[in-house]
Amino acid sequence: MYNVCTYKSNMPAYVLRRVLVAVIAFFVISLLIFYSFHHEQPRLLPYIGLPQAEEDRLAELLDIDTSPFIIRYVKYMGHFFTGDWGESLMGESYYAE
Repeated sequence: MYNVCTYKSNMPAYVLRRVLVAVIAFFVISLLIFYSFHHEQPRLLPYIGLPQAEEDRLAELLDIDTSPFIIRYVKYMGHFFTGDWGESLMGESYYAE
């Protein structure tokens, strides 16, 4: 008479698809955020026209990471997953001692 729905048999596949979509979305969003904030740093130094030794010294002084993009992204994600999200904008005096 009535057709019984067997949604429980499809539930693991549905959950797996949703988790996969969430992981891909997280990866794409994190890549876009990283690219928007960190893609210009190493590329600016060669346009200044300094000798290589001076560029290296300036990069060290300004704390610019001149490693390849993928290495910087992996470091960025490592800091994200370990909870190192940078410095607080509120300053140290904001928190209780």
